[in-house]
Amino acid sequence: MDDDIFEGFGAALDYLNNVHNLNLISFGTRYWITLPVEVAGAFLSWLDRLTLRRLKLWNIEEIPGTTLLRVLTASPWVQLDSINLAVDALGITKARPGRELETLDLIRCGDLGHILLHPEHPYLVASLRTLYVVLNSNGTAGTDFHRLCVAAAETLEHITIRYEISRRTPSVSLPTWLPKLQHFAVTFGIHYDAPNGVDISAPFIRSLVDVVLRPSRAPVLTTLSFHSIIVTRGADQLDLEYVFEDAGCLELIDELVDQHPTMKPVDWLVSTQFAAVSESGQDAHFAAFERAIRSTFPKASAKGMLNIRQEKPNP
Repeated sequence: MDDDIFEGFGAALDYLNNVHNLNLISFGTRYWITLPVEVAGAFLSWLDRLTLRRLKLWNIEEIPGTTLLRVLTASPWVQLDSINLAVDALGITKARPGRELETLDLIRCGDLGHILLHPEHPYLVASLRTLYVVLNSNGTAGTDFHRLCVAAAETLEHITIRYEISRRTPSVSLPTWLPKLQHFAVTFGIHYDAPNGVDISAPFIRSLVDVVLRPSRAPVLTTLSFHSIIVTRGADQLDLEYVFEDAGCLELIDELVDQHPTMKPVDWLVSTQFAAVSESGQDAHFAAFERAIRSTFPKASAKGMLNIRQEKPNP
């Protein structure tokens, strides 16, 4: 890397004092360790001086643990996308920074638990209210999702879990006590590649809703949301049928929603991302999907407790 491009970098940062939203995106070389030491130091010193509302890091490999610690305490909302720690992520400080992390997005990251869950800085997630996690292709969150939720259980109000289009069953679980949780959302992908039908069940959802929909475990929950992303490369079909291999999973949700004392209507968004399928074909997919969902949510449907919406791709 040519160090000349960094000449005057620190001095230039001194002129940027009114930054509230910051995206740090790596293209080409993605390794933090390739940055000259003085450049990394100037950036972190500048970061400490800012009053950020939101900070995003994307596509960075081998970020030192001490650097990640400073990032996590630089803004109340931190989004980490495709971030991995350096193998020797040591050098942990005991000093408590001044900024409280309230919203954390972990998007296809490696295991960041060495920093997030380190016993020397429990303050990192002590004020966490919103957790958004996009699982990796192996069905995990990278960081131990259960331990992260346990550490933040007393303050968490919103949890969203998303897993990409994959047939691998995700491996995540929730603690059995979430006293502040108000909103729980799951986004998951569906492949439609069978001749006449497709299994759209998500068995892992059973263990999650068995926690959040029980008042003894999540006493103030009010909203439950699902977002299904349907992908198909097939041609138009009008005789579609969506089926559930394990209908008991959604029947359990229907029963728990029906009995829940504080629940608002369940919101289910259906996104269609189709290739070579006309608009009428997309509508046919949505209609078949809606029939399948409503047939497994008879109680919620009868009480008007199930809203199903279609989201089409932009033209």
